[in-house]
Amino acid sequence: SEVGVARLLSEGAYAAAFPLHEGQYQLPKGEVCPEELNKRQVLFQYWARWSKWYKYQPLDHIREYFGEKIAIYFAWLEPITTCWSLCRPATDRIMV
Repeated sequence: SEVGVARLLSEGAYAAAFPLHEGQYQLPKGEVCPEELNKRQVLFQYWARWSKWYKYQPLDHIREYFGEKIAIYFAWLEPITTCWSLCRPATDRIMV
């Protein structure tokens, strides 16, 4: 191959390559019980979408998938982004 990880592996630039995430993020076709979804699908369906920006963050799921440090980061970031998204329009109106 001309580009990509496969080329770097064949040239010896990398000893090995591992995917960052396991499993598919797309949902299977048809009706699916939530218990049948993998952790990545749950996070994609209920959190990692532009249409879900105003919803709560499922910190327990984030902790299970990414670990403690990342979950704490998102827990710390949530009030800041909420305040920014709510306070910014109000300050814009005052300034105009």
